[in-house]
Formats: sequence, C-alpha cells, structure tokens
Amino acid sequence: MGNAKPVTVARPDPVTKSYAVGALETAYRRITELVASLDDAGFDGPSRCVGWSRRDLLFHVLLDAQRALVSFASPDPGPPDTDYVGYWSAYVSGRTTSTRGRTLASSRGPPRRTRAHVA
Repeated sequence: MGNAKPVTVARPDPVTKSYAVGALETAYRRITELVASLDDAGFDGPSRCVGWSRRDLLFHVLLDAQRALVSFASPDPGPPDTDYVGYWSAYVSGRTTSTRGRTLASSRGPPRRTRAHVA
C-alpha cells in the first residue's frame, strides 16, 4: 500500500456569469424548439436515457432549472461546504429528484400540460 499514488480530482475551470447564462439560453432555446416540434406520441416516446420518456426527461430538466433559479436567487456569502463530487454523491442513495421527476411527469396528465410548464 505504500506505493499507492495519490488520487487527483479534476476541478473544472471557473466560468463567467455571461458564459453560463449564454450556455443556458442556448440549451433551453433548443429544448423548447424540440418540444414544440413533437406531437403527443413523440413527446411520450422514449428518450436516449434508458427507461425515460422525453416527457420524463423534460420534467427532470424543469425541476433542475427551478432548483438553479432558487440557488441563484439565494447565494450563500460563506465558503462552499462541499465539493463537486460531494454535492452529487448525496443523490446516489435513496429517492432522487430523477425518480421524483419521472413520477411527477407521468402524473401531469396529457403532454400539453407538461409542455405548459416549460413554455
């Protein structure tokens, strides 16, 4: 064990606020265009995420966007209390927003209702 090499964790470079906002605007514009092009059958069809419909995935993205807006509106002035890996590790065990998102998306009724939340 004395020969073990230390593990290094890659840290992303910080991004500017304008870059992040631009990336989000582009991503959400493309998602909106895609959703607008789908009929109900297409909207409820499978996504590239195994076991998730397009509607499930869209609702998951919506929940993340809402969480991000709350976070951006209520920044903590103190230093971070977790790192990138630790933050997401909390979601590995138990019921996650992913599971909740699929449950909520499927309970929203017709696809037009889920679309109304993102339009």
